Amino acid sequence: MPLQDTDHLSGCGHHVTAVSYRNHDASKGTKPTDPSSPLPTHASQSTDIWKKVQSIRDCGFIVLDGSDLDVASVIAVAKYNCNAYVAKRDDIADAMNKSVVLLEEYLAKGYFVYGVNTGFGGSADTRTKDLPALQSALLQLTQAGILSDEDANGNGLNSMPVTWVRAAMLIRCNTLLRGHSGVRLEIVQALLLLLRKGMTPIVPLRGSISASGDLIPLSYIAGLLEGNPDIRVRTTTSFVLSADKALELAGLEPIALGPKEGLGLVNGTAPSAGLGCLAVHDANKILLLAQGLVAMSCEALLGKAENYHPFISSVCPHPGQVECSATILHFLEGSSLVQTLKEEDKFRPGLAQDRYALRGAPQWLGPQIEEACSVLSQITVELNSTSDNPIIDIKSGEVYSGTNFISSSVANGMEKTRLALQMVGKLLFSLSSELINPTMQGLKFPWVPNDSLMPSHPGI
Repeated sequence: MPLQDTDHLSGCGHHVTAVSYRNHDASKGTKPTDPSSPLPTHASQSTDIWKKVQSIRDCGFIVLDGSDLDVASVIAVAKYNCNAYVAKRDDIADAMNKSVVLLEEYLAKGYFVYGVNTGFGGSADTRTKDLPALQSALLQLTQAGILSDEDANGNGLNSMPVTWVRAAMLIRCNTLLRGHSGVRLEIVQALLLLLRKGMTPIVPLRGSISASGDLIPLSYIAGLLEGNPDIRVRTTTSFVLSADKALELAGLEPIALGPKEGLGLVNGTAPSAGLGCLAVHDANKILLLAQGLVAMSCEALLGKAENYHPFISSVCPHPGQVECSATILHFLEGSSLVQTLKEEDKFRPGLAQDRYALRGAPQWLGPQIEEACSVLSQITVELNSTSDNPIIDIKSGEVYSGTNFISSSVANGMEKTRLALQMVGKLLFSLSSELINPTMQGLKFPWVPNDSLMPSHPGI
């Protein structure tokens, strides 16, 4: 199948724009925000993502340009099998082509480029003239993950879920479109075609912490493009094929990699960033649900709405605390169960103030909300960054060696997400403890009204 038909779309009314808490002024990354505009709340960011996911699902596809990928787009493609195409823009093709040509000119001058005409890692002091063979050798070296026979047949537990692999394929394509990697547009078009046809390689679950890029996971994706018969591929029909058969079914020929295309495919953070997107999406939902559960618990325990009064947050105005108080108060609006500041509520018997789990929810969840906004910004920047090495500057004509493949930002974001979810869990545990505590919720223990059932249900 010709590849020209994979970039004929310019979009379905939207490029999904990244939401960022901070200004970002990269030459080709997320668009800077207006510093005079108010920062978006966590709730608005989360609902915007959900709306965009639904919009993309209704539309059926997204377009990639290397600059505007966001969590919503990744979720739509990875989880809901939406399609992805290259934006029909001459500047994208020109940048990618120029990076390839510039690298060839660089090599023609006799310059040494790491991983192109030198060895890798500790062997970087060695040199070679057999450039295509070096790229194939790199894939052979890094396709060293462990898969059982069950995994190879698509039924094992030691391989990445399809959603993870789809996310990684999409993000790697977006990264390569930036034109810093010396990789041809044909490579990206082939990957996106395979993605649209529901063909995903079986990738080992373990083998990378992205300290030097996600080499092993990405090498299995690159092996699919090479048509390596040892790479197994899932299809939409649940059949598992070898990579060469999968390419044949997709109407593609195995691709012979250019001087830097093997390295350009495997040296990056796409699997980490993809999993980060999925985790962030779920974590945001959990954070919002937690605030809803606080409100429900407040009603169940006949708690006090004053816990979330704006005055309390106004004198301690941490953004997350302010937002959390407002959100819970919004959920409690119109409730006839919670105690208010009305005159009659000030004479109610019982506790003069609620226990910590209810009263301190904004102070407890507030920092987690702030971290969630920070993590979303980190992930969004990573989605639209060049995580390769070496990288090519088509403007200056130089090739630079760096370490953008180290996914410290993603790891930092996931550590903050892990801690935030742990804190949410602690709060919900405390609320659950109060809800089943007879001295707190006013119900007699045990709670089953039928005496004949009590001996067999002492915990109810």
